Amino acid sequence: MNAVQEASPALQLNNWQLARSFMVSPSRGFAELKENPRNALPLWLLLIGGVVVIQWYFNIVDFDWVRDQLGAVFAARGVRGAAGVQAASFVSRGVLKWSTSITSLLGTILVLALEALYLLLIGMAARIRYSYGQWFAFVCWSATPLIIGLIPQMLMLAFGHVSQVDLNALQPLSLNEIFFHVGPLDSGYRLFTSLTALTVVQVWLSIVGLRVWSGRSWGFSTVYMLVPYALYFGALALAGLRQ
Repeated sequence: MNAVQEASPALQLNNWQLARSFMVSPSRGFAELKENPRNALPLWLLLIGGVVVIQWYFNIVDFDWVRDQLGAVFAARGVRGAAGVQAASFVSRGVLKWSTSITSLLGTILVLALEALYLLLIGMAARIRYSYGQWFAFVCWSATPLIIGLIPQMLMLAFGHVSQVDLNALQPLSLNEIFFHVGPLDSGYRLFTSLTALTVVQVWLSIVGLRVWSGRSWGFSTVYMLVPYALYFGALALAGLRQ
């Protein structure tokens, strides 16, 4: 028998094992992801879960109430009186359901793609060199808290009285539901409904992941990862001020 035996290679985790690793030890999960990048599981769960929530919502919401809300939005944007009512009346349940679903799909993919592009470009400058595919896998797995956030939304749809509730208000963990309680026509509505307790977990997960991938300090990783989130939520705040 040889005194020195060749070590057997570590087994690659499958997607569900990787997901469990992220819940138990995010550092280990990111270390595995660095060696074997993949994005299918979190990406599809996030996209499909978002569409399920939207379709479910529009199947049960009071659509006459939705039309009234749209009329108020049109009026706030300068479409006055009968013109606003007429514009809202042309919108059907099916059109709004599918247009919102498609917008959600494209918007989610775009945000993830831009975040991965940011990490690629800034990573080159900071000498943290990974491929775009690796960074895209990084941002998809960092977004797993958003998948968890779909669960309370579905519970609200199943058991809550949501026939006259705005789609963006189906966020029981959002800053708006917890603290601010502003309405859909108020300037901070989109920002406060988008910022949730799980956003903090998502940012923290990204910081942990970058520290694992870069080997840099906590301070460096924190500043590095706060920039894209600051840009995204800053854009939402500006959009709210302009509406």
